[in-house]
Amino acid sequence: RFKNPGVTWHVLNYGDPDQSLVARDNINCMRLWKGRLWRLHAVLKYLGEYDAIFYPGNEAFDVWGLRLRRLLGRSIPVISTIEGIPGNSERESRLSIAAGHRVYCFLPRSGSRSTHSYDDVRGLSDLSIAITPFMASMGRELYPVKQVHMPIGVDTRVFHARNRDYPSVPTILGVGTLYQRKRPEVFLELARRIPGARFVWLGDGPMYNSLQTQAADLPN
Repeated sequence: RFKNPGVTWHVLNYGDPDQSLVARDNINCMRLWKGRLWRLHAVLKYLGEYDAIFYPGNEAFDVWGLRLRRLLGRSIPVISTIEGIPGNSERESRLSIAAGHRVYCFLPRSGSRSTHSYDDVRGLSDLSIAITPFMASMGRELYPVKQVHMPIGVDTRVFHARNRDYPSVPTILGVGTLYQRKRPEVFLELARRIPGARFVWLGDGPMYNSLQTQAADLPN
């Protein structure tokens, strides 16, 4: 996707990078130090000579890297993304009121700090790109930065309506790894509430067996 020869992309890697990236003339893979100091190295890499920072991570070291640039007077445009929003029940209530319907957040990976880091990165951004208009509206509710939306797109060679027969029963599709952070149990709850639709989830993960057992108890 980064085919413009006039733009050079600098990306961080810990292990061996994808060789298709290494072979590209306009992609510079920067290997981080091995061992416990890799986070410090990542912070220092944030101080490099760049024109913009695109798609920063959501960890504490990403926040420190962005803050350090700002403290040193070396601010450059920071462009983050909003593909989902972490949060607890309190945040879900706030977003549900703003949206006018029930809103679900994804669960933080570990502890409450990861939610703070996610919020801090967006607070330090100049622009956040959301993957849907709805995610952009939720971003405007939470973060005081400019929000735009840009669909991630689909491969129309695979997903298309040519020669397709539409069933009388609507099908609702979910795709993703079945682990707690993505809250796939909500998918089952929707299936209970909407018995007139067919629900299909594509993916595997640690919650597969338990969810399959619960799904078997649903009425056909």
